[in-house]
Amino acid sequence: MTNQDQIIGYAGLDIREGCYEYFENECCITDSIETAEKMMKESYTCFGEYKLEAITIEEIIKDFGFSGRSYAFEPEAFTRFKKIAKENKVSYSSRIDRMPDPPLMIVHIED
Repeated sequence: MTNQDQIIGYAGLDIREGCYEYFENECCITDSIETAEKMMKESYTCFGEYKLEAITIEEIIKDFGFSGRSYAFEPEAFTRFKKIAKENKVSYSSRIDRMPDPPLMIVHIED
């Protein structure tokens, strides 16, 4: 598997604040670099420079956004996450939040 095959999605980091973009209490993981870019441009909290990062299962397990291992996935990113989580024996619980468009899968990584 190439490193590209391990990418689950993308996250945006507000460089000035040193914080990732959140949905409520979860770090957002978008389907694509384009949707991450759009998310950061439309953010109510990011007013300056930002950085987009590819997210892998390793970053998720390490709690890259300090969100208590809770994440909000866009649909395609969640599909990739499920496959890679199963391959890596990562346990998690999930629920759907239908309020945003597209709906987000709220995931908590279990110990």
